[in-house]
This record gives sequence, C-alpha cells and structure tokens, in this order.
Amino acid sequence: MNSTPWIPKNTFYLENLLETKALGEIKVGTSADKIEALLGRPELPNAKLSPKSKIWVSLYGNVNLLIADNRVIGINVDFHGNRTEMLLKNSIKNWKLPEWKKFAEKNNWNLKQIFDVLKIEGEGITIGLNPNGIINMVSVH
Repeated sequence: MNSTPWIPKNTFYLENLLETKALGEIKVGTSADKIEALLGRPELPNAKLSPKSKIWVSLYGNVNLLIADNRVIGINVDFHGNRTEMLLKNSIKNWKLPEWKKFAEKNNWNLKQIFDVLKIEGEGITIGLNPNGIINMVSVH
C-alpha cells in the first residue's frame, strides 16, 4: 500500500464552483476520460457507490465526483470531514447565516430548513448549512 499522502494536482475555490458549477473544466456532463488528465490521480481507486449501483465515485480529497455511463453526473464537496481540501472555502470560510441569506436572495436561490439543516438550492446546485450557517456540503447535479 502506498504510504505517500495524497496531494491534489490543483486546488479550486468555492466561490468559483458556486458561480460556474464546475471545478475548472470538470462539470456535470464531462467525459470521465478527462478527469484524471485534468485533476490528476484520485486519492483512492474509483469505487461503486454500492455493490449493485451503476454509479462510480472518484475521490479527490474533500471532492467526490459521481460518474455514470462514462459521464460526470454530480460533484459533491464535503466541508464537514477531515480529508485534504481540493476545494477551498477561501473568502467564504467565515460566512454565517446572514451572509448566506444575502447570497441566496442576490442569486434568487431558495433557502429552506429541514430539521436542523439549512439548504440553499439554486439551479443544479444545493448548499447544506448547519443551524449557525456554517457550510457543511455542496452538491452540483
């Protein structure tokens, strides 16, 4: 087993993902054949989402690319875990609920609460926040 820690080939910023719904040239619909050339080797070998699933997961630190039929079908970012960050929060890292509310209103996105989770939903994107407005996840679909 390789004991060398995984280091991302590129880093990306949350602000850009929210604006473009892409990690550089990787977006929903991108051919899976281009992923490694653009992002480098994944942290772990690609794996099926579940044993019977036709969806594969490619892990790049805090970013999971979901792949089906040789196309990216989703980009999920986990800010709650402790994996190496390929996608950084940058200037958004200190945002709390008031800033997210302004962002949602400015972009005409929906903000809703489901139990203790706040969700901001825009076209093709979902942001998950804790009750204090700290970002936990982003999903581009």
